[in-house]
Amino acid sequence: MEKQVMSGALFIAAVLKENGVRQIFSCPGAHVDLLLEACRVQGLPLCEAVSEQGALHAADGYARTTGELGVAIVGSGAGAAGTITGLATAMLDSVPLLLLVGQVANDCLAGDCLASVDISNMSMPITKHNFLVKNGAYLTEVIPFALKLAQSGRPGPILVDLPQDVQSSIVLPESFGKKASPETASLGRQTAAALDEAVSIIQNCKRPLLLAGGGATAKGAMLSVRRLAETKGIPVATTLMGIGVMAPENEYCLGFSGMHGSLLANRAVCEADVLIVVGSRFSDRVTGDRFRYGEGKHVIHLDVDPAEVDKNVFAHVAVVGGIEQSLLHLQECLVPGKWKEWQTELALWRSEYQEKYDGERLNAPWIMQRIGTLTKGQECTFVTDVGQNQMWAAQHLQIESPRQWVTSGGLGTMGFGLPAAMGAQAARRDRRVVHIAGDGGFRMTCSELYSLQRQKLPVLSLVIDNSCLGMVRQWQQLFYRERYSASLAPLAPDWECLTAAYGVRAQVVETPEEFEAAWQEAWQAKEPRVIVARIPTSDLVTPMLAPNSPLDTYVEVE
Repeated sequence: MEKQVMSGALFIAAVLKENGVRQIFSCPGAHVDLLLEACRVQGLPLCEAVSEQGALHAADGYARTTGELGVAIVGSGAGAAGTITGLATAMLDSVPLLLLVGQVANDCLAGDCLASVDISNMSMPITKHNFLVKNGAYLTEVIPFALKLAQSGRPGPILVDLPQDVQSSIVLPESFGKKASPETASLGRQTAAALDEAVSIIQNCKRPLLLAGGGATAKGAMLSVRRLAETKGIPVATTLMGIGVMAPENEYCLGFSGMHGSLLANRAVCEADVLIVVGSRFSDRVTGDRFRYGEGKHVIHLDVDPAEVDKNVFAHVAVVGGIEQSLLHLQECLVPGKWKEWQTELALWRSEYQEKYDGERLNAPWIMQRIGTLTKGQECTFVTDVGQNQMWAAQHLQIESPRQWVTSGGLGTMGFGLPAAMGAQAARRDRRVVHIAGDGGFRMTCSELYSLQRQKLPVLSLVIDNSCLGMVRQWQQLFYRERYSASLAPLAPDWECLTAAYGVRAQVVETPEEFEAAWQEAWQAKEPRVIVARIPTSDLVTPMLAPNSPLDTYVEVE
């Protein structure tokens, strides 16, 4: 960075550029014009969203797709408050985000001024850390540290609250040149001892299983999981957030485990005598009954965050440190076990649980399987919303790598899909982004079609229209004796007219043949497109565990 006197806003933009930020997502508002202008001066591309929540989700989708820092800029007051859902989504899924928020000047902070809100305290529980900068001199410390903190250890969102007079303050040249470099977690003596204990347990077991969570999706960790599985003969199941760590055609890949996980993966978790868990927080949707999850087996937990150890499931061995380094240690010390009998048993189960698809009528599992076939070998990213559409996609798509799969796991944020797809497409303009949503979630943020059309981002949206909030309705059917409350949506919008208002073409399909034709046309188009697939309201996601039940206890569905 050239050492010259500049404003606080220009300094922030210069630091972002120096640290490799290639894209910023924004929603203009009060007290942020100086910062947006500074970004323009520095040549930082701005991708504008319709709402502040959309800007956060877009930065989130960008970060998950690239593995880089996602950056968003929003205005003060209501604009800042509109980021709460996006921050919580990123926090629970450990996504590296930097949110820069405009704020009233320092002398107005306590004066009930227009467009002023205490966003720092509001966001404290749902950010990794946040800063209210009251003196421009502190920017030289805060901004590089915020960049570093968001990406170090367990990643997460950082919020920086920037009063207007701080943005216009003068930053002196001797303060420049601090570049943020995320720290790499290393293995200490205690961690090495825990790994040695883990090696001993694994080496003497009969049925080992790797469970890859969101913490295993970093490139180095993913490659280490794959190498450990293939060279030592250890099968791998994943959580929802770990999908893609193992390619689906890999002989050691069992699919994802949990409430709507595969029968094969869930049975393997139940029958394993050692569970090697890589970067998972043991969500209730992963474990079912947490008190019975570890019964009859040793649980070895590898995680970068010590706060996750023994929080939800007791670990017999806890390995806290860099996940990639921990896996490399296991790789070096383990010798291929005598687990042929276990592998043979899993192969028999795989054959027993082979999925059969019904192509006679339009249904979501068939659609997802068909999309997987049609996109195989092509550069493609899948971004889902939340609900039945998300589970059907997780079960039946063919995800080759973690960066190909973007979804809201921890918070379960409906409306996440479309703005996140915008961020994913802005990150990778060389590959097509397929956005999958239900009709309920799509209605929540469909206004971002305007942003897609304005930015010329060719996201292909697939809307599963079952005229209801599908997962809510499913629970009400199964657990509330079909007493449906606010989950049915019989008044469907005119999809073609709705999307046409934003200049986007939609096609409504009701048969497999109509879907095939619509997909081919939409895929060839180099512009935003929407396909609405109408399926029966009564279709359910199966298999399904009852809440807080063991992983082999399924709800009976007629």
